[in-house]
Amino acid sequence: MKLRLATLFVAGLLCGCGAATTSQPDEAGSSQDETAQPDGLAPTTSQPAAPLTTVAPELSSEQTEIDIVAAASLARLTTDNSFGGASVFDRVNIVDRYGTPTPDGFLQFGPDSSLIEPEVRAAVEQALKPMSVTWVGSSSEVIGTGQEIPSYQDVGPVLTLGTPSVDGDQAAMTTGLWCGDLCGAGGTHRLEWTESEGWLITGMEGPQWIS
Repeated sequence: MKLRLATLFVAGLLCGCGAATTSQPDEAGSSQDETAQPDGLAPTTSQPAAPLTTVAPELSSEQTEIDIVAAASLARLTTDNSFGGASVFDRVNIVDRYGTPTPDGFLQFGPDSSLIEPEVRAAVEQALKPMSVTWVGSSSEVIGTGQEIPSYQDVGPVLTLGTPSVDGDQAAMTTGLWCGDLCGAGGTHRLEWTESEGWLITGMEGPQWIS
């Protein structure tokens, strides 16, 4: 595990861009499409669709993204943080777009960074309850750009999310957590898809950093 100064993390975070947005999306609902019956055939009773989390991941890329991002966000804030795995946050700021992972376990943001879809945001908010979630355009909206660095108790921690990488039933996702001038953690989680529980965190891969 790499030990890095939090100032490096802050510098990486300040690359974020975009206008500030704060949202509290409602949980995504589900609907069933009606299938018309050909003339002369008796209507059939439709059965409820199986939950997407029990379907092979390649058959539902949208749900795969939702489940992976929610699982990785929860792990970074409540387990793989700078507090020995203790859940210490009652609120969190999350940058509203995906960063690009770097070889040293950080995330880079730019004008082409993809926004995180409302359905994914709603799943993250649900997974992090009872934490309050605020979506921001960049970490600088929370931390600022001056020499005076606030504490997470004053402004809340900042979570950054990388674009998930999926290969069949295996996945990887990089996340970063800022929680103060000398407080932070980040790196890539490994995940595996299981029929019984969906996407689960199985460990870490590549460089990890903590301060």
